[in-house]
Amino acid sequence: MVVPPRQARRPGSGHTGTGPAHTYAATSPKAALAATVQDRHFRMRMDRIDTHGTASARYAGRHRHRGIGRSYKHQPVRLLTVDSDVIVVR
Repeated sequence: MVVPPRQARRPGSGHTGTGPAHTYAATSPKAALAATVQDRHFRMRMDRIDTHGTASARYAGRHRHRGIGRSYKHQPVRLLTVDSDVIVVR
């Protein structure tokens, strides 16, 4: 006799009464990868690390700050933006 795991057989505690296995199966994957390289958005920006050791970039209407470190202040860097990820290259 095969016994299903506890998550599949126990009743749900939420207002719908569904168990955790049903709820987990109904959700989409959290981190879906981009299908091809053409679907991704690439940008490159040349910048200089400020006095406080941060480099800033704007993505999706938001200003994002990347802390590099004060030991790199005033050094030129390249900010590579791939979708919402920012990579700093010296």
